[in-house]
Amino acid sequence: MTEAMKFEKYQVVSKATFIVLLCSAIFLTVIYYMRSISSLDGYMFDVSTVTAKDYTVEMNITSDMWEYFEDNQYVKIRNLPIEER
Repeated sequence: MTEAMKFEKYQVVSKATFIVLLCSAIFLTVIYYMRSISSLDGYMFDVSTVTAKDYTVEMNITSDMWEYFEDNQYVKIRNLPIEER
């Protein structure tokens, strides 16, 4: 194998290595960018889809409390037209 052939092979391998490293760098940059954008999209989705559950509080009530609600509040709600409920 002559020196010219060795040098030519060296150039081909060097170019291939450079291309692989460049593609790897671009791939890693794109993945990093997509991760940062997707986390922001997740926050924006959470903010834009506020539901009642976000403000719901669980509370234990006694049977007396429930009876009071049924007698005083539920009757008012039940008698309203559906549009006003």
